[in-house]
Amino acid sequence: MRRPLPIPLLLLAIAGGAVAQTTHAVAAGIVVQAGTAAPVQVLSGTNVDPGVFRAVANTTGGASFGAVHATTTAAVELRWDLAVAAQHAGAVGAQGAIRYELSAPETVAGELVVEWTAASSGTGAASFAFDLFDDQIDVVTAPASYALQLGRAPLPFRAWAAATASAGTVSGPWGTQWSYRGTAAGTLVIRFVPRHCTVVVVAPGCASPQFDAVPNLLGGADLRGRCGQAGDLAVFVLGFDQQPMVLPLAPGCALATTPVATIWSVPDARGEASWSLAIPAAARPVACTAQLVGIDLLAALATTSRALRLSCR
Repeated sequence: MRRPLPIPLLLLAIAGGAVAQTTHAVAAGIVVQAGTAAPVQVLSGTNVDPGVFRAVANTTGGASFGAVHATTTAAVELRWDLAVAAQHAGAVGAQGAIRYELSAPETVAGELVVEWTAASSGTGAASFAFDLFDDQIDVVTAPASYALQLGRAPLPFRAWAAATASAGTVSGPWGTQWSYRGTAAGTLVIRFVPRHCTVVVVAPGCASPQFDAVPNLLGGADLRGRCGQAGDLAVFVLGFDQQPMVLPLAPGCALATTPVATIWSVPDARGEASWSLAIPAAARPVACTAQLVGIDLLAALATTSRALRLSCR
């Protein structure tokens, strides 16, 4: 009797081109200024989904503020970079606030990580604040992490950051003078990483293919492989059991599972291949064994990567 293809694996086989998640960003005011010159601003309410960068430089010094929003199927990362340098009499500053809303097509458990690094000299100073849910209840000013779920309902939060410095001259007794100046820089990284899947190695590989799997924002995992040669054919194999099955091609490598679904891919020029597997929340929890087969068409060789046991909840 022929075993029907399980719904979760059927969905996996068609999910390669799905969109991972959406990031909506609205500025709550960004100001970059050096000395008495007119500030460079981004007005509150401005859509900054693609990111934003503002900078100014003059005889007083320089200041810049940049926010980059990078999204993939496996993570979302928001990065801010601020820098100021005061060289001559006056003050410089860069500050900004952005309200974010994150969402994903499938509900997944994960970790929201907030990282902040800063460096300063002289009169320079840099600081940040983060407000999960944008409710002014739990505002943090130090690195933090939150275990939470991301899904179709937007997850709101607000971030602020500022860097300032000043320069000038102070007159002392007997006609003496002291000059002061400063610099400051800060980097804020806010990253959501899915944690709903566990990956365990259950069998070694045979020859050259490399294979890994990481949880993604589609409810499943991203399969990532690298074959020995760019001209190979990459085949991602999915199954339920862990029964070895010798392949009919040389050098006699074995699969670690009975194939239930296969995903065929042509590696790029570096020999790399990938596929994003989607599993809706209604089909979880689910577990399967995954492996990569690299096929050298000219030499009629079939080699296997290590096998992974993928469990998604």
